[in-house]
Amino acid sequence: MLPPISVFLHRLMNKTMLALFLSAITWTSCIKEKTVQPLTKKQIQQQVDSIVAARTKTLIEYCQRDLNYRMKIEVKVKADSLLKARLTPVNDTANKVIKP
Repeated sequence: MLPPISVFLHRLMNKTMLALFLSAITWTSCIKEKTVQPLTKKQIQQQVDSIVAARTKTLIEYCQRDLNYRMKIEVKVKADSLLKARLTPVNDTANKVIKP
């Protein structure tokens, strides 16, 4: 007894899809890439300058955020210690006469 026609068509479709997939992979792997032209010194310098500019901008932004964060913390502590030092009486030992 022969299998139904739908089974036959299903197997044929699977084989066809596999063959198309393999031929597409083979075709794309055979395409030559365009040769890459070496960069001139001017082009290299432009790329370096653009990379440095971008990183510098990022670094400045990071440093500014860090400064603002640290200022909130450290300035308050320093101001408190200066205020405390001002309010605390100082023992002036420079004007005292030392007895032998």
